[in-house]
Amino acid sequence: MKRPIFLNLLVIFILAGLVAACGETAPGPTATAPAKAGSSLLGTPVGTGTGSGSATGKVAPVVGADGQITVMAPPATGENIAGQIFWVKENNIWHGGAGATGVPPVSIKDLGGKQLTKAPNLAIAQSPAISPDGTKMAYAFSPEPEGSQGNIIIGQDIYLYDLKTGENKLLIKRDEAQGFLDQPAWSKDARFIYFNSRIPQRDKDKNITGENISISRMELATGTREKLVDDAREPAPLADGKQVAFISVKASTGTYETNLQVLNLETKEVKTLLDPKLGFIAAYLPRSSPDGQLLVFAAAGGPDINPYASQPTTTPTPGAVKGGNTGLARAGGFSLGLTGLLPFGQKPNALNAPPAHGVPFDLWLIKPDGTGLKRLTVLFEDQPMAAWSADGKKIAFLAGQGFYTIDSDGKNLVKKSDKGGHAGFDWHD
Repeated sequence: MKRPIFLNLLVIFILAGLVAACGETAPGPTATAPAKAGSSLLGTPVGTGTGSGSATGKVAPVVGADGQITVMAPPATGENIAGQIFWVKENNIWHGGAGATGVPPVSIKDLGGKQLTKAPNLAIAQSPAISPDGTKMAYAFSPEPEGSQGNIIIGQDIYLYDLKTGENKLLIKRDEAQGFLDQPAWSKDARFIYFNSRIPQRDKDKNITGENISISRMELATGTREKLVDDAREPAPLADGKQVAFISVKASTGTYETNLQVLNLETKEVKTLLDPKLGFIAAYLPRSSPDGQLLVFAAAGGPDINPYASQPTTTPTPGAVKGGNTGLARAGGFSLGLTGLLPFGQKPNALNAPPAHGVPFDLWLIKPDGTGLKRLTVLFEDQPMAAWSADGKKIAFLAGQGFYTIDSDGKNLVKKSDKGGHAGFDWHD
């Protein structure tokens, strides 16, 4: 599991109903009913109620009596992917895909590839972000903890890795010893690196009482750093260079509520894209299309989730973690201990829930002005991390229970591998 950043804030995170970034786990069994290309459940405008298997005609996750959630995925094909992919495995960044010559390809059980970084035993390399020209990788690196028992210092910086020469160097150093810099993102012109930081807040006795989470950017040519917005993480700069999308997170209030927002870099105006009435309980990792006209993001809940579905009829999954995350998912009045429409016509007892599945996320699309919200997937996956193809026609994404591609119009969902992952993903085709 990914190492906690501030242990004394763990209870706050759980009560807030958010999913902390978790470490890599072995993928469990998934549903084998194939997703139909162009299915009415994929890419459907919100609020249309397309399903027919529940009281309201809306989709809902299948949750077993043990609290485990079924991933509604087609069987894996084992196909490789064009271009190069970057992901996190065993606390290091790996590199694969058809564009990475001489390395094992993607398969049903593995993502293949080769290890790029060489993090020591207790260090972590994560959040790979590839430069627009594909020659460099910015990433977050947390070195081995320093200090003695009772005074351990853990922090994280941004590093730069040259994919041609293998040169690796510190790019952005944290200002506070126990600060964490994460989620680097390149501007389209490669002028700036955007990133988020987490800095502990302390009382007069230097005890940690909270944290400040904010987004900044650094100009690569000069090293000049500019703080952009507080209570924000996971920046996604748009192609016009005038806006940056991000996930707002109410750390300053202690609620840790999330939403998708866009900052106008010229006027400093912030626009909130997700109306609370839509019923999202968490938002995660937005990414801008190459032309800047669309944002893809992961979210839990949302307007197509059915809160009135029947109770589950499944039996406990053998070997599953008892209790699951049902209690965690009830934040905001949304209970995941409910079941409803089965998107592919399967009976609940024909589906298996993967072990240790978290709150179910899916991918959504929205325009930067807040219009055109559309559900892209009906998978109920574990924190999918998306990346766009260069032409904007395809999206590849890595989640806790597999690796997928899908057309940006919601058609042709393909599960390439049952091997999933967390802590970062990028694709350069």
